[in-house]
Amino acid sequence: MIDLLYKKKLLLASKSPRRSDLLKAANIPFKVITCDWDETFDDGIDVKQVPQYLSYHKALHVRDQLKEDQIILTADTVVIMGNRLLGKPTNKKDAISTLTTLSDASHDVITGITVMSTNKTVNASCTSTVTFGKLLKSEINDYVTEYNPFDKAGSYGIQDWIGICKIKSIKGSYHNIMGLPTHIVYQILKVW
Repeated sequence: MIDLLYKKKLLLASKSPRRSDLLKAANIPFKVITCDWDETFDDGIDVKQVPQYLSYHKALHVRDQLKEDQIILTADTVVIMGNRLLGKPTNKKDAISTLTTLSDASHDVITGITVMSTNKTVNASCTSTVTFGKLLKSEINDYVTEYNPFDKAGSYGIQDWIGICKIKSIKGSYHNIMGLPTHIVYQILKVW
């Protein structure tokens, strides 16, 4: 492990268990802090800029908790099909509708990340393209019922059954689709 990663303490401002799991797997030490910022944005913003906008504003929201020897990491992942943002589903009907839209089609998954200290900020993003095979109505219903994907952008988790059995191809970072492009986080922290 590179010693530079240990010079400052990393604070992950995210409730996502997948982001925590990815940082642990990457051997990057961190502590989770709460960020209860309302994830709203102006309708006029380009949908591809939304994840960076949200991750940056999450970091600003918790910045006052920072000490000199700490760095905050925030992230936000969105699913975009065409020019339409497919966020976290509000209920079962919404999740089924979203997965029906994603069936037999390609979409982009974009994660915005912000790394912030008391005197420096890096804002970046990563895009991956996911192509689903045909999803049967029964498969969608069973998936939503069994996996409860209500905390996931696009109503699915790539690490779940639907990702394992129904995704035909991925172009880009798998970990980005899970919610954190760890290769980018690692590179930013390495040169911090």
